Amino acid sequence: MSDTKASKDWAPFSKQIKLDESDWAVVDALYEDHRNREGVISKADFIRKLVLTGARSQLLYLRQHAPGSLSRVAKTSGTS
Repeated sequence: MSDTKASKDWAPFSKQIKLDESDWAVVDALYEDHRNREGVISKADFIRKLVLTGARSQLLYLRQHAPGSLSRVAKTSGTS
């Protein structure tokens, strides 16, 4: 397993969801996309929503079926 360190902004939530660092970049990009499409939401509410909808299984699905998309999302979110 690779590094599981979350970014500084997401660190408080890393105890609720154990994700690789690259997945936190995807969560950040998904959060920004959600805010642009549906309006302002707190990070805590967004994490709750992810947990309820199965964040790990969604990220695993993306990783298996479109691995390039995850790396593109991570790069465009400003995380390397």
